[in-house]
Amino acid sequence: MYTQLLKILALIITAGLLLLAIPEPAEAAKPCGGLNQSSCWNVNPAKWCRGNLQYKPTGVPGKGRCVKKPTPKPKPKKICGGLNQSSCWHVDPTKWCKGNLQYKPTGVPGKGTCVKRPAKAPCGGEGEKSCWHINPAKWCEDGLKYKPTGIPGQGRCIRKVSDDELRDVASEVVARIKSLGSDNPLNDLRMCLKRSENYSALQRAMTSRSANGVNNLLRLCGVSPQALEDYAHRVLGSFNGNAASSGSYAKGSAALASTSVRGSSSGSRGKSVNLAIGLGLSGVAKVGVEGGVGYRIELRSNPEARFFVSGGLAAGIGLSGSADVSVGLSYGNMPTAHWARESGVSVSYSGKYVYGGGAAIDFSTNSFIPEGFTISGSAGAGVEAGVVTATGTQYLYNF
Repeated sequence: MYTQLLKILALIITAGLLLLAIPEPAEAAKPCGGLNQSSCWNVNPAKWCRGNLQYKPTGVPGKGRCVKKPTPKPKPKKICGGLNQSSCWHVDPTKWCKGNLQYKPTGVPGKGTCVKRPAKAPCGGEGEKSCWHINPAKWCEDGLKYKPTGIPGQGRCIRKVSDDELRDVASEVVARIKSLGSDNPLNDLRMCLKRSENYSALQRAMTSRSANGVNNLLRLCGVSPQALEDYAHRVLGSFNGNAASSGSYAKGSAALASTSVRGSSSGSRGKSVNLAIGLGLSGVAKVGVEGGVGYRIELRSNPEARFFVSGGLAAGIGLSGSADVSVGLSYGNMPTAHWARESGVSVSYSGKYVYGGGAAIDFSTNSFIPEGFTISGSAGAGVEAGVVTATGTQYLYNF
């Protein structure tokens, strides 16, 4: 019995030892490194998570998790260089602003603004300010010339008036004078002043610059100022009216000039008309100017009057040394400055083109609108028709 118990006990012990000798099955590896899984351990942190995942710590060492990398938000593109926008940075300053905009500094480096360029004033055209260019020939457009104003960079562009244009218009004025004939108040005055006794008195008055002496002769000749003014309007009025003052004449513009002559002269009725009487008394002026001496008076009540000298007396008719009288009518204001000077251009015609004597049509500088006319018995500069001469008139000291 005892032996039987020992055998059973030995079997039990043997079975227990056999059970202890059989190994337990291995525990399944825990997945790691995947999305939302625990991170894997590796000496290289780049291998803690697989693929494009990133390690996210949980605060417990070795217990981090693998999560998606956040999608980076695109950086908003800076808008620059447009109107009223910040300027763009570029090594080339011309690219700081787009298009035709210009950079406007704000006082902070790199923080300028792009704004509109100020509108450029038109330049180089007729009547416009001259353009700046290193080449003076480009200050004005073709066909125009630069006229300084006395202020640097502020010159104007004006038309170049050719001699042909002046002759074209002047011939129309001469045709008008000729068509009106010699029976007119201006020629009546000239013939009165040419009488020997009146001529001697006029010569004395001019030599002594006696305004009373000249005025007494005008009264003696009895020519009405109103009649002279009306005659001036009949000859020049349509040229100085609206049609002519618009500057619409062009080269070879006889047809346009004729249209202007036939037009109304009402535009000139408000203009001041002046009478100029001249004598070819070289040396009488006593101011070192070759030519004659003249007297200009306004045809109105309480008139202003001035003595003058001119190298080409009566605007182009040569009277120097001639015993003759020139008489002329013109528009314009009497100069008020002491020793005033006027310059211009005259187109002269000899007596064979005008009744009884020569005629000169006066223009101001760079204009083809006639401002006055003078008649004289002298052939003068206009031996041939349409002689163009520059004129200069010096008004003596205005006492």
